[in-house]
Amino acid sequence: MTSELLYCLKPVMIVSDLMGPRFDAVDLALRLTALGYDGPYRVLVRTSVRDAWMVRDEIRTIAPWIDFDLIAHASGS
Repeated sequence: MTSELLYCLKPVMIVSDLMGPRFDAVDLALRLTALGYDGPYRVLVRTSVRDAWMVRDEIRTIAPWIDFDLIAHASGS
């Protein structure tokens, strides 16, 4: 994610998985904060992820300017 990409796309919302091959949601939240993004950022988590609220609270703490929340979905969906 670069400032140029964010500027060109002007996303109304950013959605990602909790973890990817080269990032996790914490990394992306910090990067978005550094780029000045303050819009909605949602992370997809399986309903089977234990203590997902802890992830939500951690990201809300480290990136308070981002409108952050989780989107829960069933495994295999």
